[in-house]
Amino acid sequence: MKSLKFIFAILVLGSIANSAIADDGVPSGKYLLDTTHSYIIFSYSHIEFSNPILRFRKFKGELNYDDKNIENSNVSVTIDAATIDGGFDKFNEDLRAEDLFNTAKYPEITFKSNSYKPGADSSQKGKLHGILTVKGNSQPVSLDVTFNKAAPNPFSKVPVVGFSAEGAFSRTAFGVDKYAPVVGDNITLNIEVEFALEQ
Repeated sequence: MKSLKFIFAILVLGSIANSAIADDGVPSGKYLLDTTHSYIIFSYSHIEFSNPILRFRKFKGELNYDDKNIENSNVSVTIDAATIDGGFDKFNEDLRAEDLFNTAKYPEITFKSNSYKPGADSSQKGKLHGILTVKGNSQPVSLDVTFNKAAPNPFSKVPVVGFSAEGAFSRTAFGVDKYAPVVGDNITLNIEVEFALEQ
């Protein structure tokens, strides 16, 4: 019985050790956006009655991750603007029209980071700065970022980096100004993304 207990204890300790290793970071390299586990959504004030929630259904991205110095990392994302989804077909048509996102002329929305600064009190939180381009208009934006985890995916074993981000900016600064300011100018952006090491 003592031998069985000893073997069981070894197995448990081994499992704990493996978990610790799995959570001990991932290698530097190029990581690609896992679109099956990523979300880009935004909201605004609709005449102060409600705050509609919209999303983009198709996008791609790349993270160049530096495990030794995260400040050297950078990220870029390209969104298929025509995949904007407000939940209703007619509304989606209006959003894609010339007087709003004009997706026929401007099919892509892009974001490219130019710097990342970790927070003073937490290495998991920081500020990501970059250039957002919508309808051909490029403006600097900043996102509050929380790094959730960097570890091998327990199923695929592929290294994954996951984070959440949020920010706010003026839609009229990008030429998306229909109905402003009656319909709110301020856009609140929320992002949940996972990047997997390129294979």
